Amino acid sequence: MAFNLFKKTEKADVIYMNGHIYTQDSNFPWATAVACSNSKILAVGDFEAMDHLVSDKTSIVDLENKYMYPGFINAFGTPVLKTFADRYFAIDYDWDLDTILYNLSNYVADNDDNMVYFGYGYNEEILDGKDDETSFVDLLGNIETDIPIILLGSSCVHCIYNDAAKEIIEDTAAEECVEFITTSYILNLFIPFDFEDVESSVNQLAEFYCDKGYTTLFNLCSPDYFDDIYQNSLMEIATEGTIKQRFLGSFYVNKPLIPDTICHILMSKKTSCIEIGEIVKYDTLKLAVKSSEFSQDALNRILLSVCDKGFNVHADGLDEKATLMIYKGFDLVRKNGYKNCNLVIASDYDISKELKEEFQSVDTFVSTWSTNTNDDNLSYYVTSVAEALDNLTIKASEIIGLSEQLGSIETGKLADFTVFDEDILQCNLDKFFKLHATMTIIAGEIVYDAEAEAMEELFDLLSSQQL
Repeated sequence: MAFNLFKKTEKADVIYMNGHIYTQDSNFPWATAVACSNSKILAVGDFEAMDHLVSDKTSIVDLENKYMYPGFINAFGTPVLKTFADRYFAIDYDWDLDTILYNLSNYVADNDDNMVYFGYGYNEEILDGKDDETSFVDLLGNIETDIPIILLGSSCVHCIYNDAAKEIIEDTAAEECVEFITTSYILNLFIPFDFEDVESSVNQLAEFYCDKGYTTLFNLCSPDYFDDIYQNSLMEIATEGTIKQRFLGSFYVNKPLIPDTICHILMSKKTSCIEIGEIVKYDTLKLAVKSSEFSQDALNRILLSVCDKGFNVHADGLDEKATLMIYKGFDLVRKNGYKNCNLVIASDYDISKELKEEFQSVDTFVSTWSTNTNDDNLSYYVTSVAEALDNLTIKASEIIGLSEQLGSIETGKLADFTVFDEDILQCNLDKFFKLHATMTIIAGEIVYDAEAEAMEELFDLLSSQQL
């Protein structure tokens, strides 16, 4: 018996109708309605043709002639670094030791109520030839004797501290019978951040991204220590309410660390996100490659190990030679049969066409501009709104390795959308980057509604005045 003849038509959980829906699907660029079921797009087209998808449990949302687009993806941002901005002593990678000490002195003087002075970002090369740990303890002790100072290197595998911190570290390690004192152990002894304050900042930043129409954030270039705190904040937010963007984390490495260690950390981060489903994921190694730091062999071993475990790689080529090394490493990954891992080369340097032709798998790599940790504004890199939209949807979904799930409004893809009052394709670039989204939708559910929030704020204001 052909049982499939009696299969029931899947019903929609929600249908968004009466809108101008730009799908980013060249075969069917515009629609007036989209039906969603089980977090995915069930149908795209005209509302009148969706009667068979409607049940007594289907919600109908009138878009009131607004413009809907695929959910915007920030594939170039640093939301974690933004969350912690102004909460620590930021060390420029190019500062020498004297410059660090000078600026640290000013920072301590301006923040005399801190319980811990925490800094991040120094280039570990400033330590070359200075093997005596005591010398760093003394140097930092000249700045502050009573309050711990912890400075974390850019690679996150090394830190220096003053005598006040050293005393706490040694006493605690002796009390706990710790044989090896690691950077991770040291950082966990000192809590320089207020967790409730961090969680509040995560929520505030989420509101900012909602206002810009972002439904997915891809995080780049933040230290593992910040990542863990940020991830814990997301866990708390998930238990209390709604996470307003999908968050894709990446493990940042800028030194040739042991491949097994990298894989262990990535696996640990990936596992810890399972309980929040597809909303928060860690499945990418973020490499910042300088040819003076990495050999081709060290890079290859990292790439092969990480891809063997099924992780993606997003690699910044920080100089021309490093960019060529990444091309060679990625080509080796493909030649070894790793077809499913997403490989992204981010660089402002380009290699010659002749060299590219040597790599038969070059068309399987995604290319983009280098990561700017200070500013993720696309306006520097695009010349039209259409190009900006492509980089926020189709191209961004390729960068994060989710082109089969995000980037366009098509049946079977995740139901992530952003809504504006006007047609953004008719704006100039300057106006486009100043626009405010009316609504953002994740997995078919509205997570941000500017009009509803404005009404709620007005009600709260009026209520407080009556009191």
